[in-house]
Amino acid sequence: MAVPRHTEAVLGALWGAVVHRAPAVRAAAATLWGAAVGGVPDAALGARLVPALVTLASDQDVRVKAATLTPLATTLTATTAPEVVDKVWLQLETLADDSSVCDQKEFQLALAHTCTHLAHTAHPRLIHQFLLPRMCHIATGGGPGSSGGPGVGEEVGAALLEAYSALTCCLLPDHVIAHLVLPPLMQLQKWLGGSSFNHMETITDLIREYSLRTESAAAAVPERRKTSLSLSGGLPTPPECGGGED
Repeated sequence: MAVPRHTEAVLGALWGAVVHRAPAVRAAAATLWGAAVGGVPDAALGARLVPALVTLASDQDVRVKAATLTPLATTLTATTAPEVVDKVWLQLETLADDSSVCDQKEFQLALAHTCTHLAHTAHPRLIHQFLLPRMCHIATGGGPGSSGGPGVGEEVGAALLEAYSALTCCLLPDHVIAHLVLPPLMQLQKWLGGSSFNHMETITDLIREYSLRTESAAAAVPERRKTSLSLSGGLPTPPECGGGED
């Protein structure tokens, strides 16, 4: 969509799907708007694309709301414009804090899939402050099987496992792993561990890997402290002048 007139034509056609009568068409439109994120100029991103996603996120149908989650989150990776970032963050938080939405299977799956899709490209704020806390709530709060029939738990649980697997290649702070990754994995082990050997194997491997990360980091702290004391003649290294604590 590098040619302006082509961009406008495509966005105009997509807007027709935003106001379509059929929820399935509106949900598909959200996905298509998300695919357009990387191909529109900044001006169109704020003036056309974000308003369309905000409109879809306010839809009455939970499937349409859930479909906007990944496109909205993807938008945060495509722009640094403060007004766009603020509007998208507000819409994401409004969407995720709506109790009529966040307990639904469609939204829970969308949350996990968003994390899997953006694990390697998203800003840490999106991962640490938005996706992981809500994934933790799903796994340790109501549980992935709380919003539907017998198959819901395993489906959402498997999506969460896929997300935590994708995050193994990301740099996560120790406190994030300790509070937002290991507890939900241990809960998923209780719920899903007995349902299939593959689930048990995946969960066990993930818990082991994340636990080793925190143990390695904890072991490195005394070693760094010992090195610091040695280099400073046995005295703690003084803080730099001119600044307080962050």
